[in-house]
Amino acid sequence: MTCSVAAGAGAMRSRRQPSFLRFSREAMDRCSPADADLQSMAATLKAREFVFFCEDLAMASLGEDFPRPVRKVEWTTLQLSFGNPQAHFELQPHVARGIVELGLHFEGPVEFNDACAARIAADAHQVIAALGPAWELEVWTPSWRRIHRVFHFEALTAELGHAVAAEFARALRVLHPYASGV
Repeated sequence: MTCSVAAGAGAMRSRRQPSFLRFSREAMDRCSPADADLQSMAATLKAREFVFFCEDLAMASLGEDFPRPVRKVEWTTLQLSFGNPQAHFELQPHVARGIVELGLHFEGPVEFNDACAARIAADAHQVIAALGPAWELEVWTPSWRRIHRVFHFEALTAELGHAVAAEFARALRVLHPYASGV
């Protein structure tokens, strides 16, 4: 059983060890420890397992002093917010499209969304320098705004999960000041 810090006042979220981390004793006996690590990195995760895997890694890397967000999960979409759910980080794998989307979304009234995006735009050089060129600030719908990036994949692997989690943690650190809205 694994346990990770969940949203809010130190509540804990528990769930069984994901199947991609489990090996039968017989399979483990046939492999060296290094081979087992490679096999677990190459295993394909289900979309929901992938989301929780990335979340656990990202949150663990932030340290105890980083504020804990309120979390919302709908199937394979994870949203983390810091005081205002209209401004939230979102992680969502789209298996059929072969992409993972990660970003800070502004999904409130258009005036709120525009003001939040304008704050990031005012600091665009520093924000993109900290996040990297794969990130884009965009008008997503007629009213919603986001700063996001996309990861392309053929399979949701633990290796991809580590890369997404590292980027997720970096985004949380860099974009946290913009995540509560205006």
